[in-house]
Amino acid sequence: MLERNPPGEHPGWGITLRSNALSFLALDTMIAPQVLEGRTLFYRGEKVVDLPYPAGVGNTAVSRAELLAALVKCATSAGAHIRFDVDGGRLTPSELAVFDLVVAADGAHSALRQLYATSFCPTVTS
Repeated sequence: MLERNPPGEHPGWGITLRSNALSFLALDTMIAPQVLEGRTLFYRGEKVVDLPYPAGVGNTAVSRAELLAALVKCATSAGAHIRFDVDGGRLTPSELAVFDLVVAADGAHSALRQLYATSFCPTVTS
């Protein structure tokens, strides 16, 4: 497992996931998420949009630090070696080839997604 930040550094506030994501990842007993009731947008302190989620759909929010700690614990328990302060987007194709599985969770402007765009065929809409 690679983490681009040094140990103990957790930039960002949190991560929003579907309500069933933590149980799917078997992290639901390790993390207590905040359940999000709907999609509310504020502008200058005033509520301008307030949409409930459709039936059967929901989101939860967890802190990035808490999610990373749970993932590190699960990975090390399974025997994985954690390398901190390594940006996967800067690895060469031959360095990436030693991994059995690569999961890139580096946001909308993923360096790995851009590097392998011809293989992944991503589409971006706005």
